[in-house]
Amino acid sequence: MLFLFISFYLHSSHAAPCCAGSSALPSLITGDESKFISLSVSTGTVVGDAAGAGKGLPVFRDSESNQEYRRNISINFASLISDRWQWGTSIPVIQNKITSISRQETNTQLGDVSFTIGYETIPEWEYSEWKPRVYTFAQWVVPTGREMAHSQSALASDVSGLGFHQIHLGAVAIKRWSNWDTNLVLKLGKELSYASTLLSASLGGGYSFADLWRVGMSLDTQYQSPMKVMDAFTSQKLVWNTGATVTYLVGANSSLILGYSDQTLFGPAINTTLARTANLAFQQRFER
Repeated sequence: MLFLFISFYLHSSHAAPCCAGSSALPSLITGDESKFISLSVSTGTVVGDAAGAGKGLPVFRDSESNQEYRRNISINFASLISDRWQWGTSIPVIQNKITSISRQETNTQLGDVSFTIGYETIPEWEYSEWKPRVYTFAQWVVPTGREMAHSQSALASDVSGLGFHQIHLGAVAIKRWSNWDTNLVLKLGKELSYASTLLSASLGGGYSFADLWRVGMSLDTQYQSPMKVMDAFTSQKLVWNTGATVTYLVGANSSLILGYSDQTLFGPAINTTLARTANLAFQQRFER
């Protein structure tokens, strides 16, 4: 069961606003349980800024730059509806702390809540050396967080969402060979106010040992096409996340996951902040 967590926990916590509210893997059961509930806490630091397309390389922040920190507390739940259908939801609470030369602000706001309907498209009825277990899903991201246009603080520390509805369709493929595992997540979305396209893809893998531990690595990219605002188009957004996880089975149905994500190791990055994020999560699963 350890290999199920590599994508979920690293990509459910974003420290940078590019494609925020749209994790690579939503609240989705990808094992043999009937439901799960999890609590995830992450802390991220913005360390750099990527300019718009064609405007140069990213710039790392120094002591005279604004200092930005984000804490994300997320409750995630998923449950089977029938043998192959399921639903899930994710509720994030985001705390931003921003310090400039002249002032400091800290704000805590509800983030963008998401709802997911999933289906086990290719079950694993019997073992195969090559055929993966595949889940498809539809996700609705609701703009419950505060958007930039409605910010009430001088440093925009109260911004916790994108401010528009998003609809996503995606698929998750998982395969395990003895102690090794791999997973692939693809997701295509649309935001409904400015008609921009959202695309994310993630590839991960890991190794389980001693019946209780798993270590894993992942690489994912998130892209948002230009948006038309008034009579002009904004630059597209692009960011890459490199992640590592260590998972420990606390009991037969409980897991602790420690994760780290870095947005500065791979590129290119376009029109976004770049962050490094640490994550700790606990998940409780319930057997069928």
